[in-house]
Formats: sequence, C-alpha cells, structure tokens
Amino acid sequence: MSKTKKNTNNVALAGEFAVLSMLNLLDWNASLTLGKTKSVDIIAYKDDNDKHIKIEVKTASDTEKFSNSGDFGHTIS
Repeated sequence: MSKTKKNTNNVALAGEFAVLSMLNLLDWNASLTLGKTKSVDIIAYKDDNDKHIKIEVKTASDTEKFSNSGDFGHTIS
C-alpha cells in the first residue's frame, strides 16, 4: 500500500484548530492569528483577569509515529 504525503499546511491548521477548540471548551477566549510568518498561533485570555497567553502549536504529519501517543484529547489547565 502506498503512502500519500499529507499537506503540512493542512496538518498545521488542523492542530491549531484542535488547540483552539480545547481552549474555548475550557472557557478561554481564544483567537487564531493569521499569516504564514507568524510567531504566535493562538492568543487567549480569561474574562476574570487581564492577563493573556500566547501559544505556538507544533504538529507532526507522520501519523504512524504519533497516532498512538495518546497526546490528543488531554485536557490542559
């Protein structure tokens, strides 16, 4: 069976949206930043304080290596 190479931009966006969705589920106000030369992928803050966090998401397109790692779906706090 031949492997098809995944588009790394699509994998990166999928990872960013996965983190963004988890943050929003945890009551963070989170927004995705746009552009290809950005150093921050997500900016998030909570309503109860004026501090914000900047997040840079790292993804891997080699699903055989990481699909069984169990990292996706863990709650962050």
